[in-house]
Amino acid sequence: MHIRLSLRKGEREALLKRLQQAYARGELRLIKRMQALLYIIEGKTVAEVAEILKLSLQTIYNYITAFILKRLDSLV
Repeated sequence: MHIRLSLRKGEREALLKRLQQAYARGELRLIKRMQALLYIIEGKTVAEVAEILKLSLQTIYNYITAFILKRLDSLV
């Protein structure tokens, strides 16, 4: 399934900053979550993202739903 997701003004920079911090702290789960969202925003399908990150389709859908509901606050 193809889902269109976009970032609001300033969210991309904030997301990339949080991604950099997660790498510095070694937070693999959070890194995968943010990378999944970035792939979806780039236009990849849920199936493609699940395959790339070796996660289930449901996990990717859960990440997307949480982001839609809580935006950057979902990245914890």
